[in-house]
Amino acid sequence: VANVVVQSNINAFGDLAMAGCGSYMKIQGFVFLPIMSLSMALSTFISQNIGADKMDRVNKGAKQATVLAVVLAQAFGFFMYFTAPFFMSLFTKEAEVIAYGVQYSKIDSLFYFVLALTHMGAAILRGSGRTKVTMLVFLLDWCVFRILYIEFMVRVIPDIRIVISAYP
Repeated sequence: VANVVVQSNINAFGDLAMAGCGSYMKIQGFVFLPIMSLSMALSTFISQNIGADKMDRVNKGAKQATVLAVVLAQAFGFFMYFTAPFFMSLFTKEAEVIAYGVQYSKIDSLFYFVLALTHMGAAILRGSGRTKVTMLVFLLDWCVFRILYIEFMVRVIPDIRIVISAYP
């Protein structure tokens, strides 16, 4: 639901904004895939070690995986920040579409570490059997807060950067 609200607000800025933002999101999804994979592996690691009553491994593994994910995600973020024009040009040669995608990257990629922290935190909670907490936090943060932020702020400041900033 939140993504529909985000997308409808991006759509309000026209076809070029839709194309630029859509292209960036495809690239971002690919770039962030290793972090999502690491979070899924961490969930399994946490649950198996809790089941084996090896809490020392749970704590050590959670810390190490989280640090790895944060460092890796932000390294990818810096890479995207500086290479976004190149990657956007793989989708189109239209300067304004590229500009929207680069603008999205310049805002979003600086905060990849936050996305890594949320994914790893969710993995730890899921692996320890606290799936309802994870669901509630994600629903409130990624859905309710994001929708309220966009719906209010876009009316106050009608700028696509407001919509883009809802992701980080």
